[in-house]
Amino acid sequence: MRSLAGFLAALGLALLIALVTIRPPSPVSDEAPASDFSAERAMVDVRQIGHVVHPTGSPENDQVRETLHRRMLQLGLQVSTQTVDGIYSRTAGAISGGRITNLVGVLPGEDPAAPAVVLMSHYDSAIGSPGAADDAAGVAASLEAVRVLLAQGAPRRRDLIVLITDGEEMGLLGAEAFFREHPLRARVGVVVNLETRGAAGRAFMFETGRNNGAMMDLYARAVSEPSSTSLAAFLYSILPNDTDFSHPRDQGLPGFNIAFIGEPFFYHSANSTPDNLDQGSLQHMGSQALDLTRALLTANQLPPPRDNAIFSDVFGQFTVAYPAWVGWIIIAVTGLILVGLIIRSEPRGQTLRVAAIGAVAGLAMIGVCGLFGQGLLWLTGSPTDFIMNRPLLGRLDIFEIAMIAACVSSVFLVSAALLRGRPGLYRPHEAPALGLLALGWLLALTLQILAPEAAILAAWPTLFGVIALLAARRLGDLAWPIAFGVGVVGSAWAIGLTHGVFLGVGATMPAIPAALALVAILPLAPLLAAAVRGRLGAALGLAFLIAALAAGLWLRMAPAATPERPLPTLALYVVDSADGSARLASLPAMTDPWTNSLFDRAGGHPREVRIPGLGQTLWRTAPAPPVAFAPPQLSIISLPDGRVQISAADTSARDLRLTVVSSQPLADITVQGRSLDAPAPGTPLSLRWADPDPGFQLVLRAPAGAVLQWAAYHDGWPDDAQPLPRRSDDLAPFAASDSLVVTGEVPLTPPG
Repeated sequence: MRSLAGFLAALGLALLIALVTIRPPSPVSDEAPASDFSAERAMVDVRQIGHVVHPTGSPENDQVRETLHRRMLQLGLQVSTQTVDGIYSRTAGAISGGRITNLVGVLPGEDPAAPAVVLMSHYDSAIGSPGAADDAAGVAASLEAVRVLLAQGAPRRRDLIVLITDGEEMGLLGAEAFFREHPLRARVGVVVNLETRGAAGRAFMFETGRNNGAMMDLYARAVSEPSSTSLAAFLYSILPNDTDFSHPRDQGLPGFNIAFIGEPFFYHSANSTPDNLDQGSLQHMGSQALDLTRALLTANQLPPPRDNAIFSDVFGQFTVAYPAWVGWIIIAVTGLILVGLIIRSEPRGQTLRVAAIGAVAGLAMIGVCGLFGQGLLWLTGSPTDFIMNRPLLGRLDIFEIAMIAACVSSVFLVSAALLRGRPGLYRPHEAPALGLLALGWLLALTLQILAPEAAILAAWPTLFGVIALLAARRLGDLAWPIAFGVGVVGSAWAIGLTHGVFLGVGATMPAIPAALALVAILPLAPLLAAAVRGRLGAALGLAFLIAALAAGLWLRMAPAATPERPLPTLALYVVDSADGSARLASLPAMTDPWTNSLFDRAGGHPREVRIPGLGQTLWRTAPAPPVAFAPPQLSIISLPDGRVQISAADTSARDLRLTVVSSQPLADITVQGRSLDAPAPGTPLSLRWADPDPGFQLVLRAPAGAVLQWAAYHDGWPDDAQPLPRRSDDLAPFAASDSLVVTGEVPLTPPG
């Protein structure tokens, strides 16, 4: 009983330590000394920026820019603007563009020839969201950091460039324009970018530039409240995600990307307001940005390129960073200890047999945890769609608790099935723990070979586990206390690491963080086998499983929406410019009473169709009365070289989207004179242009039979349409909802 109680106590204490250390720090009051970063002071700017929806090209965005321009001047920055046509193509054939205006503030240093530091954020918001977190928080943190630097009066050896970009939500347009053509781009030596994907949680330094070894040494020295791991940097590098930092990173510039991603419900939401922003998260982001920026500005020389480091913060207190080759030493030392424990065991044959069963149990834990995690998502009934999984995102903390219960259940059930009745030779039981830790060592070795930055995922927990086991062998009566203490520390660190992975992918791919539950068990491996000797282990496993199932069912049956976490709705009034016919459109998954009432009063039976110009998405539609509309100004001209020139403008649309559909390859594509890669044969070419009032040109070589489709998005429901019914407090418009969309389709080239 003591062994079981001890294991539960160790696991519970590890969870408690992880819970405390993953929380952001408390915000600092605006009454703090001027030399301190204060989230309350930064909130003044958040409220100025994030009180209204302000996407690129909107009058509201212009007002935000004017406000920021004045603030930057008040701080003493030398402020200029960069107004250009930003164009970016993340993947071939998917193009974003628009007229953007960046704000560029310079705080001169002692040596104007020295490589400058860029502190970057973006001021535009996503369509339909005030963006108090994304990215008013980043902008406000940048401005407060500048104020603190000036208040501290520390010498600056190089210039600070405060870059506040436009068009990030449209496709990183402002950053692309700055790092492509701004005169200051050639003077940039390092970039610190601030971004968010939620409204709470610790601010995490999740991405660096290439060859980050020396830069991470600076991070470890400078940042007083760190939060980062090389595992996160590695995972982000293989995901298809981008931020403004992607442009300087791809140009080979070093730097740091910092964001908080807790409370993801508020990401791009109409509820991303200043009141819903966690000021502790803002404090943590700003303090890291300030520490980094100050260290970079005062360094005699910027850290040079050096091979990527392996790094992690330790409970937010300090950062451990070391070269990749040190990972081999950790793995070698861990392996030697494991081999020594096996050699010294008696009888060795029995130890090896039981250890093999322990390794099999570890593999089973990975598989069962993953299955339980994915099954729990299925039980909640939540889709993985970015829009429709909002109810789950609004209760992600409950889902994480259910996941923890499911993982603990799988550990007990697998251990009871495979390890019960397999006594080891020492206390804590040795042979099953040897097998579990040998599996962890093999995982660490594999990662060290394939992805050294990710090896800490298994290497550190395994090292903690073998230290605990070695202490148990050597320290006699102190065995259990040593194993307990070392196991708690290692497990708490691993749980914090897994929590970050859960925030990143847990709502869509919970099997991944669930499978990582093994790494949290490895440091406790010496306690586990002894804990499941009796029948209580299996009973506890079933109890935890029942608790997880109960939480999953509650998530399924609880009201999908509340006033604090409203359900998203999306309603468009779509007009066909060819004949003036109109229809209501929404997403098929949106079956809330408000959306259903729209279709009921339309008097027709909704149909699910694709709408030309609105991509490959299926839309739930019903006929609607015609309304007044103004089609975009389109001109299609055949050029002497055989290409087709499409000129487009719209004085009233928020953005204009063109799609060229062809079964044959498209080629020689330029937008505003810039050459861009063609899509794969048979793949449509899509171009989205923000604020198309000034107009733009698309030129391409299109085969016979190519078709041009367009969709012009206008803010607001048509004045001459039946007004939208009032939404209840637990519903909110999402993204482009409540817009008039004018669509059309014309042959781009005559059929062959």
